[in-house]
Amino acid sequence: EDDPCEADVELVGEGDMAEVEVEFGLSDISESDYHAIKQALAQYLGGRPWHGAELANFLVAEKNIGTALRAADQCFGFVSMVRLHSPRTKKLVSLKEVQDHVLQLVNASKHKRAHLQAIFEASGKGAKGVGLMLNERLVNIPESLAWPIQDNLFEEIHYAVEHNTDGDGAYFDVDYYLYITTAVSRIGGAPPGEAPVPGGKKAVKSESRTELTEIKPQSALEYGKVEDEIFQNCAELVHVAPAQKGQQRWSLVGAVKEYQVVMLIAKDQVPRALERLKALTGEVKDEAAE
Repeated sequence: EDDPCEADVELVGEGDMAEVEVEFGLSDISESDYHAIKQALAQYLGGRPWHGAELANFLVAEKNIGTALRAADQCFGFVSMVRLHSPRTKKLVSLKEVQDHVLQLVNASKHKRAHLQAIFEASGKGAKGVGLMLNERLVNIPESLAWPIQDNLFEEIHYAVEHNTDGDGAYFDVDYYLYITTAVSRIGGAPPGEAPVPGGKKAVKSESRTELTEIKPQSALEYGKVEDEIFQNCAELVHVAPAQKGQQRWSLVGAVKEYQVVMLIAKDQVPRALERLKALTGEVKDEAAE
C-alpha cells in the first residue's frame, strides 16, 4: 500500500508565487514505472551510452525491495539496490558498465582505485558484498521527503535479510553500498551569503578527511539531494570527477561546473546517516504514520 507523505511545493507562474499541497506516495516499484526509471537512468553514467534500459527492466521485476515516489499516478523518483557479482545479476551488462565507469572516474587517484578494485575483487569471490544503491528523483522534489524515501529502502533491505525473503536474504546482506550521484560547483566560487545554485543545496561542509575521502576541487560542492551531503560525510571513500558531458553550464547565478561523485559507504555507517537525515527532514514520515 502507498505510504502518503504531504509536502508543500512552490509553483511559479506569471510572476506570482503560489503554494499548493501535493500528496506524494511511497509505493513498491511496478512495471508502470519502467519508462520513468529508464529516463532517470539515461544520464546515470555522465551521459555516456550504456544499457540503462536493461537495469530498469531488472528493477521493475524486483519484488522484494525498491520504492517509487509518486504523485497523481506519476513516478517522480525511485530508490533501490542491486547487488554486484551475484548469480542473479552476473548477466547484467549494465552492472559491468557501472563498475568500469566507476573505476574510470577514480583513475586519477591510485589509492582510491586500488581500494575499489580490492573491494570489487573480494565481492567477486564472495568475500564481501557490494550493493549498487540507486537514488534518483527530480531536483525540485521537497527535501523533506528524503528521509522517508531512504528509511523505506533500508527497512526493506533489513526485512529481506532478517526474513530471508524468497530465499534471497544473503543477496541483500551486503557489506558496502556503492553510490553515484552528481554535484556542481560555481566557477570562481560562491560569494559568502549568496543563494545556492537552483536545484542544489547549501555548500557541503566536509568532516575530517582521509586519503580515501579527500576530494578535489576543494571549492564547495552543491548537491541536488540533501542526503548526498550526509552520505559523503559517512562514506569510507569519496571521489569527485568532472562529468563527461556538459562539464560547464550556466545557471541563474552564473557558470557552474558539473561533477560526478562516487561514494563507498560501509553498511555499519548507514544507521548514522539515517539518524542525521531524520534530524533534518524526518518529520514528514512521522506525521504520515500518525
